Amino acid sequence: MLTINDGKVLIDIARKEIEGKKWGCKVENLKKAYGSFVTLNTYPEGQLRGCIGIIEPIYPLCKAVAHAAKSAAYNDPRFIFSEEINMDKITVEVSVLMPYEEITFKDEKDLLSKINSKEGLILKYEKYSSVLLPQVWEEVKDKEEFLKILSLKAKNDPNLWKKEGVRIYKFKVIAFKEKIPKGDIIREEYLG
Repeated sequence: MLTINDGKVLIDIARKEIEGKKWGCKVENLKKAYGSFVTLNTYPEGQLRGCIGIIEPIYPLCKAVAHAAKSAAYNDPRFIFSEEINMDKITVEVSVLMPYEEITFKDEKDLLSKINSKEGLILKYEKYSSVLLPQVWEEVKDKEEFLKILSLKAKNDPNLWKKEGVRIYKFKVIAFKEKIPKGDIIREEYLG
């Protein structure tokens, strides 16, 4: 299980990667492959500044976090980046994804009954896909609304989740978040 010290190392890696500094990873626990997202928020406003991740556990966690951090800082398509990011005014959150599993369901009602508001969701339909971290439940309390947002992210169709052939997956997260830029870190579990 990942500890607060692991979280400190991961956030340090994210910050160094964004700032173009060298980083290393000597913690054995962080060399295992996991999916990971890095979320950047402005401080003190708390506005999203970037959030990108890797769903599949294809890289060692240290490398996945570094890649996601740089992408969140400079490649999130929702933001236009015209200058260097001021990391003194940004808080970093690292979400470590546990392996996801498919939700089998008969119909919409069955799917809604199997969704847990402590887990993230992945939607896949034909060539389209999207993901919402479990932290989004803090803003969106309604299960149908959550699925609509997931659908809009995938294909700009709020009812995509209702289509035949859609596949929905759930996953758990352990997150590490800075309270203030370069400050204390808290560990949160979204384990269902």
